[in-house]
Amino acid sequence: YIASKQDNSWTYVEELLANNLQWSTKIKTNLLLSLPAEERTFVIVGRQDKEIENDYWRRLYNYVFFFRNASEAQYVATKFLEYDRPLAALGAVSQYLERGGSDKIDANLVATILKRIISDPSDIDGSLKPEFHRFISNAIRYIEESPEISENEIAQIEWALLPVFRYDKFIPNHLSKFAAKDAS
Repeated sequence: YIASKQDNSWTYVEELLANNLQWSTKIKTNLLLSLPAEERTFVIVGRQDKEIENDYWRRLYNYVFFFRNASEAQYVATKFLEYDRPLAALGAVSQYLERGGSDKIDANLVATILKRIISDPSDIDGSLKPEFHRFISNAIRYIEESPEISENEIAQIEWALLPVFRYDKFIPNHLSKFAAKDAS
């Protein structure tokens, strides 16, 4: 019912939330989570009180995004980082990259996501899903091609994430160059 209404008018959803102040945070968040994970929904989420916004970004596990441009993917990734979800941020950015978006994602954001996965993987519950090995590999390849990220920084990221690729055929390009230059 909500999905059919939101196609006709996003204001219906906003009115529904505004006219039902007695609803709990969980009910309001569930309503928002039932909407497509796209810019119009994110605008509505941003208009809610902090408790609902916090609950939304902590519970959003829709890893199927259809971003129209890099700024949408970057917005979602930044929100996920803000709510201590670096793997979710990687998932958002990776989906945009894998779909061959025409805009460039900020390589510094991708590097930050990888560093957060290394330093504070708070949203990792158990072992990584297989697609995240691919996401991490693609993200490393993406920053390798960027002049914005130093070779040393890339090598440090590769070194820290090397255990993730125990049995994969991942070759850490920058780390290999550093090892070849200075084998000590």
